[in-house]
Amino acid sequence: MVNRERELRFLVEKFHEESTQLIILWGRRRVGKTYLLKEFCSQYPAIYFLATKSSKKDQLFQLSEAIAEFFNDSLLMIKPFSEWQQVFIYLKEKRSQRLALIIDEFPYLISTDPAIPSIFQN
Repeated sequence: MVNRERELRFLVEKFHEESTQLIILWGRRRVGKTYLLKEFCSQYPAIYFLATKSSKKDQLFQLSEAIAEFFNDSLLMIKPFSEWQQVFIYLKEKRSQRLALIIDEFPYLISTDPAIPSIFQN
């Protein structure tokens, strides 16, 4: 990873802090943001989700798959999330270990559901 050691250290430090945090990583395209996030995921408990320009239902299904794989939860595969609030309730209940939820291409979520920023804030 070229020129991303400082950013990776920052993510690691934040991961080890006790409080729950929302960290936004932005920058020009093609500068290594996704690589940085995937590198972090390879070292720490993390759920990586790449948002697409698909419907809310499809987004939630794909995120349900990623979370189900992380927790080895076959029931979640059968009955995926239908609302964003369910994602956070589920993760809160599963909070036996510290983990990161990484959403790459977050603007794609907003384009399909403009309420996303306020839902995440709550």
